[in-house]
Amino acid sequence: MAVGAMLLVIFVIASIPMFMTYLPFTPGHDLFFHLYRIQGIADGLRTGQFPVRMQTSQLEGYGYPVSILYGDIFLYPAALLHLLGFSINTSYKLFVLTINALTVITAYILARRIFGSRIIGILAGALWTLAPYRLEDVYLRASVGEYTALFFVPVLLYGMYAIFFRSGERFSWLWVAIGCSGIVLSHAVSVFLVAIPASLLLVVGLIRHHDLAVWKNLLLSCASIIGLSLWFLVPFIDYYRNVDMKVSALDAVGKMTSAAANAIQPAQMFMLFVPMNGMSSGDPNSVQEMPFALGWSLLAGFAVFIVAALLADVSRSGLKQMVTIGGTVGVVALVVMFMSTMLFHWNVTRFAWWNKAVSTLATIQFPWRFLGVASVLLVFVACAGMFLIQSDGTLSRFAVPVISVLLILSVCEAGVAATTWMENAESSGQFSIREKDPASNFGVMNGEYLPAATDTGKLLAGDSRLAKTRGATISDYEKHGTTIDFNIEQSSSGAKVELPLLMYPHYVIDSAESTTNSGLTLTANDDGRMVLLIDEAYSGHVTIRFVEPVLWRMSEAVTCITIVAIIAAWATMRVRGTAEKTTSSHRVSPPKHRVEE
Repeated sequence: MAVGAMLLVIFVIASIPMFMTYLPFTPGHDLFFHLYRIQGIADGLRTGQFPVRMQTSQLEGYGYPVSILYGDIFLYPAALLHLLGFSINTSYKLFVLTINALTVITAYILARRIFGSRIIGILAGALWTLAPYRLEDVYLRASVGEYTALFFVPVLLYGMYAIFFRSGERFSWLWVAIGCSGIVLSHAVSVFLVAIPASLLLVVGLIRHHDLAVWKNLLLSCASIIGLSLWFLVPFIDYYRNVDMKVSALDAVGKMTSAAANAIQPAQMFMLFVPMNGMSSGDPNSVQEMPFALGWSLLAGFAVFIVAALLADVSRSGLKQMVTIGGTVGVVALVVMFMSTMLFHWNVTRFAWWNKAVSTLATIQFPWRFLGVASVLLVFVACAGMFLIQSDGTLSRFAVPVISVLLILSVCEAGVAATTWMENAESSGQFSIREKDPASNFGVMNGEYLPAATDTGKLLAGDSRLAKTRGATISDYEKHGTTIDFNIEQSSSGAKVELPLLMYPHYVIDSAESTTNSGLTLTANDDGRMVLLIDEAYSGHVTIRFVEPVLWRMSEAVTCITIVAIIAAWATMRVRGTAEKTTSSHRVSPPKHRVEE
């Protein structure tokens, strides 16, 4: 009961901004982009798309493939709430509250499973849920994809720990699969953020433990990750390879230059009680921007581990192993922290291999994003330090004071962050895509997924919702989501019908005649807008719609099969484990003493 009350307090502190009667936001950040995504999913479901691939809530209905290139499966509950009558603002606030609740509960459960202590579980829940970078992600930046992906990082970390150090854990592979696939399906960029620390920990783990059971669990994890993520990965790769978009137009030098400009000063990680407000300036010589502090609670937790590791009696195998694990995670955390700063060489060099590697890594755009993963690792290190203090007879008397200090410091940092943000935030009003708010930029932010040649200003000029014809007469025109129906009354050879859709792959033409004989083809004009070319004089009904290719549908089927297989495997293992326990409890124990003849 006491544990539940403490976790509830942590959740409430983390969620204070969501108890406003309006939805607060900081102009210039990502909130409107994600509100459009929720609206786009709801509208896509309403028009019969499932899963939603091409959204039409953005850009006056021109179609935007954000669901293909940005995982949104975890936004479906918010979209369903909107379909049930909740406003977009309320749906989003409930999404944030759910993420906060799941974060504190998951951190508690996983820490308790690793360290066997309720109080350490509570400490993990507070340090992670109230971590300054996480709160900044949730509120200031409203970076939905990133903070959703960060929720899965502790799950992945626990799964890796279980594979290498808990040989009796039946579902260690499943924890890794859920953690990895959750990151992939939330925020593709976060895959790069997690890949480096996860790879380092994997190598160290395999050096120490590489028996058959470990390899079996790793293979099961890989197969499950691929299966669970395939329905998203196949369309994602298809578009990245075959569509000339703004996001892929930036060359290696441009990406590295941008990353170098957005790396932080090392001192920024150690600032205390920084107001949560502002923007990333992109000036490496300035600290007058949004906060990038890790938080003194996490830094103090790191210091606690170092002191405990030096003073604890490591002759006991359990403590020695925890010193090794905590030290390894701590070193990896330092590596990740280093990569977030301008000390790491993000700039172009004369070495081709370095330029290729760093330009790939620079896909993250902002090196300070590494601070989220670093925060998770530091939470683990702090908990490892508390485990050493609790388990050592000499140090155990310091456990309660040290945990109290860390909890109080964590709460104070969260209070300052939430308060200063709410003082500077504005009301988003009642979000509606029908009101052209300049802050929303028609829901596409920087338009990363637009065709490279698209000029949104020119695209949206004038009456953009209607078709424009040249050499043809059309009637009964109707647009429904990504589907357009109309009749061509008459047309001449070489006629064109310009349609209010952007030209992306997998739009098809259904006409009164077969598409091979009708002489109708789809192409794009200079701004990326869809154009129907009429090669030969034609009249009749035409339907243009977005259709998923067979390969996409096959990937969705594989994911469904994988889910069923995982559930079946989980149920089988549970039943088998229960049966083994029952058999063991009914087994007759041998006599404890020998009967003398």
